[in-house]
Amino acid sequence: ADVEMDALKGEIMHATVSRFANSEDRLTRTMHTEIDLKNPGNRLRDGMFGRATIFVDNGTKGMTLPKEALVSQGKKKFAVFVVKDGTARRTPVEVGQDDGIRVEIHSGVSLADDIVVRPPGDLADGAAVDAKMATEDKFGKTAEAIPDTKAKKATKSLAGKSTHK
Repeated sequence: ADVEMDALKGEIMHATVSRFANSEDRLTRTMHTEIDLKNPGNRLRDGMFGRATIFVDNGTKGMTLPKEALVSQGKKKFAVFVVKDGTARRTPVEVGQDDGIRVEIHSGVSLADDIVVRPPGDLADGAAVDAKMATEDKFGKTAEAIPDTKAKKATKSLAGKSTHK
């Protein structure tokens, strides 16, 4: 787990999960979890507030993409937009495990494909796009994919930077 305390802005401390409940609250979809966090120099004090990000091993074996890259094609059928030669192509994919942030992709795209991460709702198959690299985030490299006819933003992820376990 990574922990960032409000009083220690920008400093990330690493912790380990020591205990957790074996069930989640159905309303909030949360689970009681305890972490062990070292306190070198006694910098952590009673009453401090902070946030913890707990990384879960979801058991995926293949390529993963950010969940927002998926476009629904009906019940449990999904596609992504792949950018090839300046054109966005709706490409059906078979999905696996989903941890709410990233989704395992079993088939449909390869590591070499450029994937639109947050396609605008009106992005159509065959639309001309201008894909540009953007900043790197915690999920890997991202880029802008802007339809030529409209200046709406969408980001595109390089699948080659996808998570593998």
